[in-house]
Formats: sequence, C-alpha cells, structure tokens
Amino acid sequence: MKKLSYGSNVALICILLITNIAIGQVRNAPFKRGRQKAERDLVFIKTWHYVDTTQNTYGFNIYVQLSNDFLQFIYNDNEFRAHYEITLNIFNKDDNAVDGKIFTNFVTANNYDETNVRTIKHTKLFQFHLKPEKYEIFISINDFAGGKAYNESFNIKLPEITELALSPPLFFYKTHNDSTQHNLNPLLNPVRSENTPPMEARFLITTQCTDQPIQLFYSFISSRKDTTTRNSFVIAAPHNRQWFGITVPDTLSFGQHQLIIQATQGDNFVTINEQFLIRWAQHSHYLPDLTNAVQALMHIMKRKEYKHMLDQDDAAQQTILSKFWKDRDPTPSTAVNELENEYYKRIHFSNLHFSEWPKKDGWQTDRGRIYILHGAPTQIERSKSYSGNQRKFEIWHYQKNNRKFLFVDRYGTGSYSLYSEE
Repeated sequence: MKKLSYGSNVALICILLITNIAIGQVRNAPFKRGRQKAERDLVFIKTWHYVDTTQNTYGFNIYVQLSNDFLQFIYNDNEFRAHYEITLNIFNKDDNAVDGKIFTNFVTANNYDETNVRTIKHTKLFQFHLKPEKYEIFISINDFAGGKAYNESFNIKLPEITELALSPPLFFYKTHNDSTQHNLNPLLNPVRSENTPPMEARFLITTQCTDQPIQLFYSFISSRKDTTTRNSFVIAAPHNRQWFGITVPDTLSFGQHQLIIQATQGDNFVTINEQFLIRWAQHSHYLPDLTNAVQALMHIMKRKEYKHMLDQDDAAQQTILSKFWKDRDPTPSTAVNELENEYYKRIHFSNLHFSEWPKKDGWQTDRGRIYILHGAPTQIERSKSYSGNQRKFEIWHYQKNNRKFLFVDRYGTGSYSLYSEE
C-alpha cells in the first residue's frame, strides 16, 4: 500500500465522473444515515404568515412542492401517471391537535423523459388560521406507486399581534406593475437567468392606525455582504391592510442573500429579516452559493486557473464558472449538464455526510474529496471501536477500478485523514 500523492487531471476526472454517474446514484447504501430525506429540489416546503385583522389571528400558509423526479410514474392507457398524498397536521404547545388536512393528487407526464425531470414541479397550498402560539407541524408525503415516503416536522412561533405588522416577503417575477396581485404563485425557489424578468419582493403591511404615515426602510445584502442596496418610502395614507412591492436588484444574481425590512409608525416599530436564495437557471440544482461553487472546483481545476479565478470579482467568477462547465458538457444539445450536476451532487452528499467540527465542509475533507472524484465505494470496512493505540479507520473498496483507500481517525474526533491508497 502506498502513500497518497496529490494532483489533478481534468480529463481523467471527467471520464471518472461520467462513467460513475450511475454508480454514484445507487451505491450510497454503505453510509450510515439518519432519517431519510428527499434530495434537494425533489421536495420543497415553505411557510408564510400574515396578520388577519378581520379575525385577530394569523393567516398561515404552507406551500408543499414536489418535482416529477420524486414520484414514481406508471405507464397505463397510453399515459404516464403518478399518485401521491400529502398529510399535514398541526399541534399546539400542549401537544393537542389544532388542525390538519389531507390532499391526494394524480399527475401525468407527456413522455418517459418528463417523469425524471426535477424542473417540472407540482405545488399545493395549504391555508390555515392560527392564534398567536407555538406550534409543531408534521408533514408526510406518500408516493403510492413507488412506495416512497417523505416525513418532516418543524416548530414555528407566531408572536402576539401588534398594532403594526409586516409579513415575510414573497418573491415574484415582475411581469406587471400591479404588486397587489399577490394571489399569483410565488417563486418558492427563485431562479434568475438572462431571459427571466425582473424579480420583486412583496409583503403585507397591516396596521390598526390609518391616520398616521408609515415609514418603510429596506436593505438588500448580497451573499458576500459586500453589496448593499438601501432605500426608504413613506406611505402617507395607509390602509388597514395593503401589499407593498420592492424590486430585487439585478446585482443579486446568484447565492444566499438577505432582505431586511423595517417599518415605523408613531411609537410602533417592526422589522423582518429574510434569507433567500437565488439560483442560476442554466446550472445544476445542487450548485451552492457562488463562493462555495467556485471554491469546490479546487479538486478538478488546474492550480493556476483556480488561483486566477479566486482573484476575480463575482461577475468574472460567474463567467469563468459557466465556461468551465460548458466546455465539459458531455451532451451540449440537452438542457442538463450531466457532468456538472453529478459533480455538485457529490459536493452536496459530501457536505451532508463528511463535514467535520467545527467548520470544515465535507467537500474539503479527505473522504469528501475521494467521494467527489471516485463516487460511492462498492464496500466500506470500518473498525468497531476506538481504544488504546487502536485508531478508528475506514477502508473504501472500489471494485470497478480495483482501488482501495484507507482513512484513519487519528485522535478519535471523527476527523478521518487519508493515510494510503492502492
């Protein structure tokens, strides 16, 4: 067994990735997992609330979105058809059931290819009225044909209702000037490309006082916190309930951003702080924010090119990143770059399973790097315990390439270093 020597050969890595795409999808079993969860973009859940002044309660919305790739389609009577059910239950702090709904649906696909597309999505809106209190939400999604189930639970707290209130913002494409048409489907996963219209954040303002103006302040802060857009407005004659829209700056093109909204009316002051992600339409769904997407190329980009890219501003990095993957697209005639998608899918998997305390993402670890370059191993040997001079270890076996990698946890902290390969 020999010690590992570092280096990268982009051509070789591309071949490995392309030939291992199917392997990486089916050989995740050796890794221990907690509760099974759907992959990113297969299931998306978003909550939104506002003050309902007519009932002195909160209007509480839950959006559940599924992609075709989550569902199992059955071909019958000349069509592809899927059948699923969403069960939603709400419990208060005393563990008493407050409300719940069940939704069953059939969806069809025009052809087999559409059954595996994650960009075709199905959204269901559940609407409730809740009093100010703490709640726990339970959501269960069952795919009847495939026998697949997805379960999620989370807690929310609806504060006491105040004279002046702001709802969290919802995002829409700005295809008209009337921002009061809030019943249009919001962008649950905002996507921006050269062809998409401007984006707008809309929020609901409620007040019990209509004879005093409302001063609004807002700030957009970019993912790198180096670009901030600020502005303010005065609503001279407010209504008890009204929508307000603000345009999302074009400079916020890709990454995790922040919107801070503040409202003042007399002695009343409220603020909303919303984190939101804008994705690139032409890139993989697994692509993280720009900074991490760029940094993660260190495993396959030539060192000189990589260093040059790190020194560029956001716009230049986006251009370099796009060209890098476009030049390596195995099927340029299709909308999906399979190589890019597989690479960032492995980045995502590595971050879920190999991240190390305190702040080392999985893709930066030795196990993450080997997983990214070689895919999931055929078999993993693990030591049973840590005692005395016996260190915990893992041996990853790759039958396809007859490769073997030994990782050792030298200090019993769960941080595995690559010791040797053969």
